[in-house]
Amino acid sequence: MKLVFVCRSMRSCWNHGNAHFLCGVARAFVARGWDVTSVEPVDGWSLENLRREHGEAPVAAFHRAFPEITVATYRTADDVVQVAVARTAESARRAPVTVQAGPVDAADLDGRVASLGGLVLVNLLENAVQASPPGAAVRITAAATPTTVAFDVTDHGAGLAPAVRENLFRPVASTTPGGGGIGLALSHELARLAGGARELVSTSAAGTTFRLTLPRAGVGAT
Repeated sequence: MKLVFVCRSMRSCWNHGNAHFLCGVARAFVARGWDVTSVEPVDGWSLENLRREHGEAPVAAFHRAFPEITVATYRTADDVVQVAVARTAESARRAPVTVQAGPVDAADLDGRVASLGGLVLVNLLENAVQASPPGAAVRITAAATPTTVAFDVTDHGAGLAPAVRENLFRPVASTTPGGGGIGLALSHELARLAGGARELVSTSAAGTTFRLTLPRAGVGAT
């Protein structure tokens, strides 16, 4: 069995004790024969502060203490897409719906932007999977400009009702039957905090496309 932790940093507890807790949980799963990987941004805020104050020694100490934990970092648009697709794989399997990735342009993202944007993309993909009929395909793409990356998530569902479109990012709106729409509202705020924007590109009886636009690495908030 494989277990993937998607977190800010398992290697650094500079600002909290969560990393110690996560390492203990990961070690417990490894002891039971699981293959454990921590997926985290390459320049996460906690890790960068730890390095700034203490150098590389604490990071080296982590790898000595937990050699059984594999750490994979992400920074590019493709990294963020692949992590989001992996996190929605189980929902897609149950639907069943196929999630297809690409084309994805090459572009770097700052760690904080990648982390927040990844959460938004997971929400978009989960909604797209839930909106799609069994056997359909959901696609995620990423197109880069000199300053931004635009991630599009497209489903082949029945489209959004007019009442949902009018209140799309308020807590009362939902694209999921029986849902309260909290995920839409929160992901809209997460996109804003990442310096980007989330928008509805199109919706019809043939399907719906949402777009998440994020600033590229080294570029200020859009």
